[in-house]
Amino acid sequence: MKLENIAVAIAITAVIIAAAGLVLPGMPGQAGQTGPQGATGPAGSTGATGSAGTVGPQGPAGPAGPKGETGAQGPLGPQGPAGLAGASGPAGASGEAGASSGIIQGTITDAATGKPISKATVTTEPATVSATTDSNGAFKLSDVPVGGFYVVALASGYDSNWSVAYVKTTAPSSVNLALSKTNIQLVKVRGITTSDKEIYANNQVAITLTGGNPSHDNEKIITSGLPNVGVGTYVYLEGLAKDLHEVKLTSWTWKLTTPITSSAKLDNNSTQFTRFKADAIGRYTVTVTATNEDGESFTSSRDVYAGKYAGVQKCAACHSGNVMPDKISQWAETGHATKFELFFGSYSKTSDYCVRCHTVGFDETADNGGFDDAVRVLGWSPANGSAMAYLKGNSVKNTTLRELVTNPTTYNKINIQCENCHGPGDNTHTGAYSFEPEVCGQCHGQIKELNKSGHGAGEYVGSNYLHTAESTDCARCHTGQGFVNSKIRGEALVFPSMETPTKKANMLAPELQAAIACATCHDPHQATNPETGGRYGLASKQLRIEGEVTAPQGFTVDAGVSALCVSCHADKRDVKYLADYIAGKNSRIAHGNTQADVFYGAGVVTFNKTFSNSPHTSVVAEGCVECHMFAAVKVGNNEAGSHTWGMVMKNGTENIAACTQSGCHAKGSIATFDRTASADFDGNGKTEGVQTEVQGLLAKLADKLPKGSNGAVLSSVNTNNTNELQRKALWNYIVIKNDGSNGIHNTQFTVQVLQETYKQLTGESAGSKVLTPPKIPHSLDGRTDCAMCHQVGGAGVGQAGGMGLPADHTGRTSDMYRSCHQTA
Repeated sequence: MKLENIAVAIAITAVIIAAAGLVLPGMPGQAGQTGPQGATGPAGSTGATGSAGTVGPQGPAGPAGPKGETGAQGPLGPQGPAGLAGASGPAGASGEAGASSGIIQGTITDAATGKPISKATVTTEPATVSATTDSNGAFKLSDVPVGGFYVVALASGYDSNWSVAYVKTTAPSSVNLALSKTNIQLVKVRGITTSDKEIYANNQVAITLTGGNPSHDNEKIITSGLPNVGVGTYVYLEGLAKDLHEVKLTSWTWKLTTPITSSAKLDNNSTQFTRFKADAIGRYTVTVTATNEDGESFTSSRDVYAGKYAGVQKCAACHSGNVMPDKISQWAETGHATKFELFFGSYSKTSDYCVRCHTVGFDETADNGGFDDAVRVLGWSPANGSAMAYLKGNSVKNTTLRELVTNPTTYNKINIQCENCHGPGDNTHTGAYSFEPEVCGQCHGQIKELNKSGHGAGEYVGSNYLHTAESTDCARCHTGQGFVNSKIRGEALVFPSMETPTKKANMLAPELQAAIACATCHDPHQATNPETGGRYGLASKQLRIEGEVTAPQGFTVDAGVSALCVSCHADKRDVKYLADYIAGKNSRIAHGNTQADVFYGAGVVTFNKTFSNSPHTSVVAEGCVECHMFAAVKVGNNEAGSHTWGMVMKNGTENIAACTQSGCHAKGSIATFDRTASADFDGNGKTEGVQTEVQGLLAKLADKLPKGSNGAVLSSVNTNNTNELQRKALWNYIVIKNDGSNGIHNTQFTVQVLQETYKQLTGESAGSKVLTPPKIPHSLDGRTDCAMCHQVGGAGVGQAGGMGLPADHTGRTSDMYRSCHQTA
């Protein structure tokens, strides 16, 4: 091999070794010629490197050299894909809860004396917790969420008061409130009807009939009782008879502040009743100071407004749904809205008295913007005689109904409009309303019946009984306004003394609360119950509710037009209350309004028995009203039926007219409600009248019931004075006793409940079982009269003596029989 070829080979080998990361020694010089072996001489110097030869073929890889040192770190490469998540580690220990609530505390005192008020109720708004003050007037509201709240204090006899509290976790918030005593409202504006016999002076008449002479009560004064009246109207005032503690008031001193243009004066300044004539437009302030038997004096004031009538078009500007809820469209469907138009043909110069009620503000003694004043614009004067006679002819003018309807001066004052019931709205807008019967009694004669009823004049309704009138629970049935707001509108009742920042008053003061009167049951603004005839169709009774109603004891019935009655005359204690009462958690027994429970056969402890109902439950489809509001009957000044709701007159005469109406008991078959019973129910050995037998059962059961220290049946129970069986028996006793009909509402149910309760309590039978109508062997479907096959008191068809009917079954239809009998 030539030298240059060897050098090339060596160079190629070095490149290969270097590529493999090997460290190579330097290149050796050219070996000399081999000489004879001798002593080793010194190494020769390194020869010069020869020029590189051409690259030869790649030789085999040499052995791996020793590992070289680690080179410097290169630049960071791109991020690789994320790896799979590792398993969760064990949960750490819970940390301490952060504080989220705080405390409000303080005292409630009398604003006048500074003394603490105990038993005051303190709440927050929005509602969180409540508390009652102790004997020192102190309260504490715990666990109130952090944030801002109103703190409201209420106490009997005081007006509410409130303040703002900001609740923190670091320290209690302090709120101290002073309450002022509620001022009694002593002034009541009285409504006057024709039965009050108040007449205009100096032969004046409200409506001219025949030459201006008094006729058909046209000289009598009528007022609504609203604190908003037409100018020229007499305002009748009444001072309260008792204070808020039922102490009799004995003296009254009146003062009247009038508008600057008025010369009005009170007729008398020192009597319980007085009046004045609102002779000018504006506000009149009436103040009275009254003193009670104990020498305590009270003063209160009330405003009365007088103005002119504007007509329905002005009311519609707001009350058509654009500003306020739409009442105009609802009113337009009632009979009120078309009364004048429908009766126009019946008016004459001698018999047009109705126009006083069928138009707005008709009063010839006053310039109040009413319908008579609108007719004056057309040229009429009372000197010409009757206004309607003038319009319809009377040799002067012949105005058609169409002309009156299209004339804006007259049309805006015809028919019965908003201002008939709310007072004039041209000069002032008071929003006046009232549940007093005299608002409707301006025109409706039924007020005379109402004033003889327990609803209208009873001692337990309205302001007649402040104990119930001032209670938000009792007022739901004992006051007209409370019934409508609670039972119909579903609102919580709020008296003026109970107002809070978020709950405004929706009730008048208790001493001004009306009894159960016209507007309680009839809605002046709607015509949906029960007829829906439309603007010129059937007149509606305008009942607030009709049809199905669910009682607190859990039963639902279709009471028809008696739904209103059932709403109040069904035991107010509900199903849960009864369960808690039986367990000894509630002390009071059934309430006093159990009539619907008994009539429909419900609301009692059954002892796992089934009690049957008398035919009344199914035959008397409309419930209460079919009997209690049957056509009025009179004996002298005594009256029953219709809007008296009476079944027994004050002189003791029983109103059995409803019982003998067609389809019920045959005429002459009933002379008294206490008609002879079918058996001796009370086991005294005599078969007496139904009511007498039930009274006997009540007395027999009462004898076995636990008594109080006064010897009377317990009215308040607990687990110490009664056991569970006694509490059940007491409940049934009170339900039947408080019904008050002594078995007439539902004889079978009443007798069975009392007899079974007596048996459960004593283990003995109380008396003979009440008879139930026997089953009949065939269906009554398709029959119109059972007498087709049965002869009254005779042999009947084909059999001697076997198919006769009792004499009092004459004239009854299969529907009646079906309600009494079951088929085999």
